[in-house]
Amino acid sequence: MKKIFTALSLVTLLSTAALAQDAPADSQDASNQNHADAATNYYGELGFVSLRGKNPKLFTGGGSFKPKMLRGVLGKPITPWLNGELMLGIGSGGEQVRRLVPAATSADVEVKTLVGLYATPTLQLGKGKVFARLGYANITYSDVNIPAPGPIVTQGIFSKHDSLSWGLGGSIDLSPNFSLNADYMTYYKRKGEKLDGFTIGLGYKF
Repeated sequence: MKKIFTALSLVTLLSTAALAQDAPADSQDASNQNHADAATNYYGELGFVSLRGKNPKLFTGGGSFKPKMLRGVLGKPITPWLNGELMLGIGSGGEQVRRLVPAATSADVEVKTLVGLYATPTLQLGKGKVFARLGYANITYSDVNIPAPGPIVTQGIFSKHDSLSWGLGGSIDLSPNFSLNADYMTYYKRKGEKLDGFTIGLGYKF
Protein backbone atom coordinates (compact mmCIF):
# COMPACT_ATOMS: atom_id res chain seq x y z
CA MET A 1 0.00 0.00 0.00
CA LYS A 2 2.83 2.39 0.77
CA LYS A 3 4.25 1.71 -2.69
CA ILE A 4 0.93 2.78 -4.21
CA PHE A 5 1.00 6.09 -2.36
CA THR A 6 4.62 6.73 -3.34
CA ALA A 7 3.89 5.98 -6.98
CA LEU A 8 0.81 8.22 -6.99
CA SER A 9 2.75 11.08 -5.43
CA LEU A 10 5.51 10.77 -8.04
CA VAL A 11 3.03 10.60 -10.92
CA THR A 12 1.23 13.68 -9.61
CA LEU A 13 4.45 15.65 -9.21
CA LEU A 14 5.77 14.68 -12.65
CA SER A 15 2.47 15.44 -14.34
CA THR A 16 2.32 18.89 -12.77
CA ALA A 17 5.88 19.63 -13.83
CA ALA A 18 5.25 18.44 -17.39
CA LEU A 19 2.11 20.53 -17.78
CA ALA A 20 3.93 23.58 -16.48
CA GLN A 21 6.73 23.16 -19.03
CA ASP A 22 4.42 22.55 -21.99
CA ALA A 23 1.93 25.35 -21.28
CA PRO A 24 2.24 28.68 -23.15
CA ALA A 25 3.42 31.67 -21.16
CA ASP A 26 -0.04 33.25 -20.93
CA SER A 27 -1.64 29.96 -19.92
CA GLN A 28 1.11 29.33 -17.41
CA ASP A 29 0.63 32.79 -15.89
CA ALA A 30 -3.12 32.17 -15.63
CA SER A 31 -2.50 28.75 -14.12
CA ASN A 32 -0.10 30.18 -11.58
CA GLN A 33 -2.71 32.80 -10.64
CA ASN A 34 -5.35 30.09 -10.24
CA HIS A 35 -3.02 28.05 -8.05
CA ALA A 36 -2.25 31.13 -5.95
CA ASP A 37 -5.98 31.78 -5.51
CA ALA A 38 -6.69 28.13 -4.70
CA ALA A 39 -3.91 28.03 -2.12
CA THR A 40 -5.78 30.62 -0.04
CA ASN A 41 -9.03 28.59 0.02
CA TYR A 42 -10.27 25.96 2.43
CA TYR A 43 -12.58 23.08 1.58
CA GLY A 44 -14.73 20.75 3.61
CA GLU A 45 -16.31 17.33 3.23
CA LEU A 46 -19.14 15.63 5.08
CA GLY A 47 -19.78 11.94 4.54
CA PHE A 48 -21.25 8.70 5.83
CA VAL A 49 -18.83 5.84 6.56
CA SER A 50 -19.60 2.13 6.50
CA LEU A 51 -16.87 0.61 8.66
CA ARG A 52 -15.47 -2.89 9.02
CA GLY A 53 -13.65 -3.78 12.22
CA LYS A 54 -11.78 -6.90 13.21
CA ASN A 55 -10.53 -8.19 16.55
CA PRO A 56 -10.30 -12.02 16.60
CA LYS A 57 -8.77 -11.96 20.10
CA LEU A 58 -12.00 -10.76 21.70
CA PHE A 59 -14.95 -11.70 19.48
CA THR A 60 -16.31 -14.80 17.76
CA GLY A 61 -16.90 -15.23 14.01
CA GLY A 62 -13.40 -14.06 13.12
CA GLY A 63 -13.78 -11.01 15.34
CA SER A 64 -15.66 -8.95 12.72
CA PHE A 65 -18.00 -6.05 13.47
CA LYS A 66 -19.52 -3.33 11.26
CA PRO A 67 -20.21 0.02 12.95
CA LYS A 68 -21.25 3.25 11.19
CA MET A 69 -19.75 6.73 11.41
CA LEU A 70 -20.34 10.32 10.27
CA ARG A 71 -17.11 11.96 9.09
CA GLY A 72 -16.01 15.49 8.35
CA VAL A 73 -12.84 16.73 6.64
CA LEU A 74 -11.37 20.24 6.64
CA GLY A 75 -8.57 20.77 4.14
CA LYS A 76 -6.33 23.41 2.64
CA PRO A 77 -4.03 23.31 -0.41
CA ILE A 78 -0.34 23.53 0.50
CA THR A 79 0.98 23.28 -3.07
CA PRO A 80 -0.87 22.75 -6.41
CA TRP A 81 -0.59 18.98 -5.87
CA LEU A 82 -0.56 18.53 -2.08
CA ASN A 83 -3.23 19.29 0.55
CA GLY A 84 -3.25 19.12 4.32
CA GLU A 85 -6.37 17.71 5.99
CA LEU A 86 -7.93 17.40 9.44
CA MET A 87 -10.45 14.54 9.74
CA LEU A 88 -13.07 14.23 12.49
CA GLY A 89 -15.55 11.37 12.92
CA ILE A 90 -18.36 10.47 15.31
CA GLY A 91 -20.13 7.14 15.66
CA SER A 92 -23.67 6.83 14.27
CA GLY A 93 -24.44 3.18 15.06
CA GLY A 94 -22.87 0.02 16.46
CA GLU A 95 -23.27 -3.72 16.14
CA GLN A 96 -23.92 -6.49 18.64
CA VAL A 97 -21.09 -9.03 18.56
CA ARG A 98 -20.50 -12.23 20.52
CA ARG A 99 -17.68 -12.28 23.05
CA LEU A 100 -15.15 -15.06 23.39
CA VAL A 101 -14.95 -14.44 27.16
CA PRO A 102 -17.28 -14.80 28.93
CA ALA A 103 -18.94 -17.18 26.49
CA ALA A 104 -22.52 -16.69 25.27
CA THR A 105 -22.43 -12.93 26.00
CA SER A 106 -22.46 -10.01 23.59
CA ALA A 107 -21.21 -6.44 23.37
CA ASP A 108 -22.43 -3.40 21.43
CA VAL A 109 -19.34 -2.19 19.56
CA GLU A 110 -19.50 1.41 18.31
CA VAL A 111 -16.87 3.96 17.29
CA LYS A 112 -17.13 6.99 19.55
CA THR A 113 -14.70 9.47 17.93
CA LEU A 114 -12.01 9.58 15.26
CA VAL A 115 -9.37 12.29 14.81
CA GLY A 116 -6.82 12.17 12.00
CA LEU A 117 -4.21 14.36 10.28
CA TYR A 118 -3.29 13.65 6.66
CA ALA A 119 -1.05 14.71 3.79
CA THR A 120 -3.13 14.34 0.62
CA PRO A 121 -1.41 14.23 -2.80
CA THR A 122 -4.02 15.24 -5.39
CA LEU A 123 -4.21 14.97 -9.19
CA GLN A 124 -6.74 17.16 -11.02
CA LEU A 125 -8.54 15.47 -13.94
CA GLY A 126 -10.84 17.92 -15.71
CA LYS A 127 -13.90 18.38 -13.49
CA GLY A 128 -12.71 15.78 -11.03
CA LYS A 129 -9.69 14.65 -9.07
CA VAL A 130 -8.11 11.56 -7.57
CA PHE A 131 -6.17 11.61 -4.32
CA ALA A 132 -4.31 9.54 -1.75
CA ARG A 133 -4.19 10.09 1.99
CA LEU A 134 -1.37 9.20 4.35
CA GLY A 135 -1.40 10.22 7.98
CA TYR A 136 -2.12 9.27 11.56
CA ALA A 137 -5.48 8.58 13.23
CA ASN A 138 -6.70 8.21 16.81
CA ILE A 139 -9.86 6.19 17.51
CA THR A 140 -11.94 5.83 20.67
CA TYR A 141 -14.76 3.34 21.15
CA SER A 142 -17.95 3.43 23.18
CA ASP A 143 -17.52 2.36 26.79
CA VAL A 144 -17.60 -1.38 26.21
CA ASN A 145 -15.51 -3.34 28.70
CA ILE A 146 -14.62 -7.00 28.42
CA PRO A 147 -13.93 -9.01 31.63
CA ALA A 148 -10.33 -10.19 31.81
CA PRO A 149 -8.55 -12.44 34.32
CA GLY A 150 -5.96 -11.19 36.78
CA PRO A 151 -5.64 -7.94 38.72
CA ILE A 152 -6.87 -5.89 35.74
CA VAL A 153 -10.59 -6.61 35.72
CA THR A 154 -11.43 -5.08 32.34
CA GLN A 155 -9.76 -4.45 29.01
CA GLY A 156 -10.75 -2.24 26.09
CA ILE A 157 -11.76 -3.50 22.67
CA PHE A 158 -8.36 -2.51 21.27
CA SER A 159 -5.14 -2.39 23.26
CA LYS A 160 -4.00 0.66 21.28
CA HIS A 161 -6.23 3.20 19.60
CA ASP A 162 -3.84 5.11 17.30
CA SER A 163 -2.17 3.99 14.09
CA LEU A 164 -0.84 5.00 10.71
CA SER A 165 -3.77 5.57 8.38
CA TRP A 166 -4.04 5.64 4.58
CA GLY A 167 -6.49 5.54 1.70
CA LEU A 168 -7.43 6.36 -1.89
CA GLY A 169 -10.36 8.34 -3.27
CA GLY A 170 -11.76 10.68 -5.87
CA SER A 171 -14.34 13.40 -6.46
CA ILE A 172 -16.46 14.87 -9.25
CA ASP A 173 -17.43 18.55 -9.35
CA LEU A 174 -21.20 19.13 -9.27
CA SER A 175 -20.85 22.93 -9.39
CA PRO A 176 -18.05 25.48 -8.84
CA ASN A 177 -18.41 24.95 -5.09
CA PHE A 178 -19.94 21.50 -4.55
CA SER A 179 -18.51 18.04 -5.32
CA LEU A 180 -19.41 14.38 -4.84
CA ASN A 181 -16.65 12.46 -3.02
CA ALA A 182 -15.87 8.82 -2.32
CA ASP A 183 -12.89 7.10 -0.70
CA TYR A 184 -11.70 3.91 0.94
CA MET A 185 -9.64 4.36 4.12
CA THR A 186 -7.74 2.15 6.53
CA TYR A 187 -7.98 3.97 9.87
CA TYR A 188 -6.34 1.40 12.10
CA LYS A 189 -4.22 -1.69 11.52
CA ARG A 190 -2.07 -3.27 14.22
CA LYS A 191 -1.34 -6.82 15.42
CA GLY A 192 -4.26 -8.48 13.65
CA GLU A 193 -6.71 -5.75 14.61
CA LYS A 194 -8.15 -3.53 11.89
CA LEU A 195 -10.68 -0.79 11.18
CA ASP A 196 -11.36 0.35 7.61
CA GLY A 197 -14.29 1.52 5.54
CA PHE A 198 -15.87 3.17 2.50
CA THR A 199 -17.15 6.77 2.58
CA ILE A 200 -19.45 8.70 0.26
CA GLY A 201 -20.20 12.36 0.84
CA LEU A 202 -20.40 15.96 -0.37
CA GLY A 203 -17.59 18.49 -0.57
CA TYR A 204 -17.71 22.29 -0.48
CA LYS A 205 -15.06 24.88 -1.46
CA PHE A 206 -15.15 27.97 0.77
